[in-house]
Amino acid sequence: MTKGTIILLSGTSSAGKTSLALALQTLLPDPYFRISSDDQFALLHPRFLRPGTPERESVRFPMVRAYYHTLAAVASSGSSVIADTILMPDWTDVTEMHQVNVECLGLLQSERVYFIGVVCSLKELERRERERGNRGAGSARAQFALVHAHGCYDVTVDTSEKSPEECAKEIAVFLSKHAEPTGLRRLYTWMKDE
Repeated sequence: MTKGTIILLSGTSSAGKTSLALALQTLLPDPYFRISSDDQFALLHPRFLRPGTPERESVRFPMVRAYYHTLAAVASSGSSVIADTILMPDWTDVTEMHQVNVECLGLLQSERVYFIGVVCSLKELERRERERGNRGAGSARAQFALVHAHGCYDVTVDTSEKSPEECAKEIAVFLSKHAEPTGLRRLYTWMKDE
């Protein structure tokens, strides 16, 4: 059985990952499931979704693990996936989050994963965050310096400069010209050795 492809979109909160995923689904000729880490958490009862509560903390790591297991399982079954998440490696010490990230990225090493950076200016992120009203104030700012610090992407698109459709076209062109992705493998190797 032929494995599916994973297009892993990583960016801060309000970077435009969901809009970009929908634009990619429209543009790409093959069918892609869209699986968002937000959607995975939405499967839980609301009492587990309140930030900073013991209930939320109790499910945080199990849900991250479940998300990456889901991506690997769908791709292994022969289906392709557009995934959107906030992959934020810990650059200071070996914490539980770092260990979870290494474990989860390890699950994807036998899959074909294009690792896409979804960047956006801080000013635009904060404007979107205010307008959305469903994100904690300051989330994008807190994530801004950490999410893209590794620089291991296969390709990066800027949603503050271009529409989701324009960014999707850039990614589609990249996919048509590059047979093998390397970004996620480089990040995994770096994190594993850290």
